[in-house]
Amino acid sequence: MGKLKCALIVCIVVCLISLISISVFSKDAEEVTLENKQDKEIASDTGINVDDQIERYVGTSESDTTESGLTYNNKKVGFLTIDDSAVNYPVMQSDDLVYYTQHNSSGKIDSKGAIFLDSRITVDDTQVYLLHGLTNEEGSMFSELSNYLDESYSMEHQSCKFTIDEDTEVFDLFSVITMEADEPVIDLECDSDSKVERQFNLLKELSLYEFDKTYVENSKLLILNTMKGNTHILVCYLQNNG
Repeated sequence: MGKLKCALIVCIVVCLISLISISVFSKDAEEVTLENKQDKEIASDTGINVDDQIERYVGTSESDTTESGLTYNNKKVGFLTIDDSAVNYPVMQSDDLVYYTQHNSSGKIDSKGAIFLDSRITVDDTQVYLLHGLTNEEGSMFSELSNYLDESYSMEHQSCKFTIDEDTEVFDLFSVITMEADEPVIDLECDSDSKVERQFNLLKELSLYEFDKTYVENSKLLILNTMKGNTHILVCYLQNNG
């Protein structure tokens, strides 16, 4: 009888210890869950989705990246350098005109964007290159194009280089234009040399300043486009065939 009593007491003690342990672990789990919940609420308030922190974009040169089921065919198509300026950047291209206004050349989300070739252009089958870039407070990307609104600056910065597949072409400035967004002056369907020459003449006619440049047969045009407020700034170059 004494042994039975002792065994019963031991069982009761073991049960009490188990209940206390379960209670403690349940409380810890509840605290962890609450902490995660609070983290998510804080993240939600700051616009960050905790469940979405894995980077969606990795090096985009010659590769595909995806976001929300969309596929972007992004690639580096060249390199742009404007002499005596901070413009010295890779030139990217995507399937649309939006991606590289929101991502840098490495594919990272970046409000400064990247310099990019118009998505409607085939880089190895065109005489007209149209490059886009944003302006920003840091002065990077195409911010320096606003300097071309100063005539003396334009006259002192008339040369740039555009490299494609290790082939570097030198271009000379022939026109600086300001226009509203709804003023179409660029024809991307220049499928003949006569159309390219016509495009050259139009851009030269619209220039804020006069440049002593003449179109040469089968020359290429390089047009840099950015925005300052609601106004487009076009800085236009002609291939140097000398």
